[in-house]
Amino acid sequence: MGARRASDRRVLDEVGGLRAMTWVMAIMLFLTMLAAALGLGTASAARLLDRQLAGRLTVQIVDGDPVRRDAAAQRILSAVRRLPEVARATPVDRAELTRLLRPWLGNDGADPQLPVPAMIDIDLAQGDAGDARIAATVRAISPAARVDRHESWMSPVSGFMTSLT
Repeated sequence: MGARRASDRRVLDEVGGLRAMTWVMAIMLFLTMLAAALGLGTASAARLLDRQLAGRLTVQIVDGDPVRRDAAAQRILSAVRRLPEVARATPVDRAELTRLLRPWLGNDGADPQLPVPAMIDIDLAQGDAGDARIAATVRAISPAARVDRHESWMSPVSGFMTSLT
């Protein structure tokens, strides 16, 4: 029985099979570590995004009359800066708003007659505490003002990142 039949021969001999299995296990271990690192990185990014967005608000003063709009923006800015919940309040420059509108409106976004709302960015001192008081202060000064929480706009992104982890 010196000759072996084709069905008796193995695709990989014992030494080749052991070597191939070692490589398969090494590749699988590498992919597992890569997936774990990606999961940890995504979880860290999601936590950082939540922390950054939790303490941010934007006030929009929507008024067609630019004189009333600018006066309301100044009154709101000075009132909000006096609140202990506010770490920083800065008006958004009209040139910056024009730059942000340019992809949608082109050069027409720079038209001074375009009724672009005045905007104020607010960083809260204690995360998300005090946003109701800020909103009440803003509404008392101008009914044309609206307070937007950054996390409400970015919650779908945050939810997606959380689902990846």
